[in-house]
This record gives sequence, structure tokens and C-alpha cells, in this order.
Amino acid sequence: NWDTFITPIVFGETAYAIVANSTSSIKTYNEFKNLVRNTKKDINIASSSGTFKITYDLWAEQYRVNKKYVADIIYPNSPAVAIAVGGNQTEFGLLPLYYALQFEREGRMRILAVSSSNVDKNLTSAPNMFQHFNVAPGYMLALHPDTPADIVEWFQREFWRAMQSTRYAEFMSNNAITINKNAVGDVAVKRYGA
Repeated sequence: NWDTFITPIVFGETAYAIVANSTSSIKTYNEFKNLVRNTKKDINIASSSGTFKITYDLWAEQYRVNKKYVADIIYPNSPAVAIAVGGNQTEFGLLPLYYALQFEREGRMRILAVSSSNVDKNLTSAPNMFQHFNVAPGYMLALHPDTPADIVEWFQREFWRAMQSTRYAEFMSNNAITINKNAVGDVAVKRYGA
């Protein structure tokens, strides 16, 4: 069972982004919301499974998306979504913000909205896609429940040491991944429920 795994450390958390490919006529989040509410033509929004699906469903319900015409197309993973949108194979997608930022910097997609109001405005000025809450899942190391305690402690100690470097902090910050200073051991387990 996935919920029996040990979570000795959480590397960081990031928002998701609703994106449009570089050739899309949709330039703003308000235009996008209007399109998905009022469209009379098929629109596909690429995403992957898991928390992306939950995030999409919450968003679609909140904004009364026209489900007759708007579909969430599930890709196997986030890189596949980034390639599909960034390569103009599909017009819209839902991605981790760090992928979206990389493709936006290359001019291959535009960020229309993010799933958290806690995103550094120096990285993107896109609005929060939700009205009253934030979605920013954690990225963590998960170990089998039978992992010996000394191995779990080694991962905590060595990964935490590496996470203290300036280089790591800069990389995470530049990619819109927030480091949680309490995301080690019991705190991580309590916060993320693993």
C-alpha cells in the first residue's frame, strides 16, 4: 500500500500551471476561463494522472467548465505534457510550474494561471487559478516500510545536508520549488501523510 511507505524527507513543493502553447490566440487567464465556459467546439487540456487530475477536476468544477466540449486528456507523465504543449501538438495543458517556466523561457508556451498565490512574482505574474485555496504538492523520497532505521536516518542526514547548499536553494528558487525547512522526518510524515 502506498500509504505505508516511509517519507524521510520532502525536497520541496511547487504549484501547477495552466499553460497555452506559443501559437494559441488565448493570451490571458480571463480569456481562457471565458473560452472553457462558453465554447461550442472541442477543447483538450493535457495533464497527467494523480494530483493533476484532482487539481483539474477541482478547477473545472469551480469555473463551471463546459464539460460537453472541454476534456482533460491524460498523458503518461509531466514531461509528455510539456512536450505536447511546447511542441504545439495540443493547445492547453496543466503542468508543474517548474516545467512551464522552462518552456515559457524558451518561448514555447505561455503560463496563464498557477495553482498557488505563494508563487514568487519575479518568476511569473500569472494569477491563482483557484479563488480560495492553494495547491502545491510536495516532492518527497519514499522508502519501503521495511527499510532499516539506519538507512532511513542516512537518507535524512545526507539529503538534508545537500539541501542546505546555496546551489540547491538557488536551483529550487529559480524553478518555483519551495523548500520547506521542516520537511525532514516526523514533520514530513505528519505534513504529507505518508
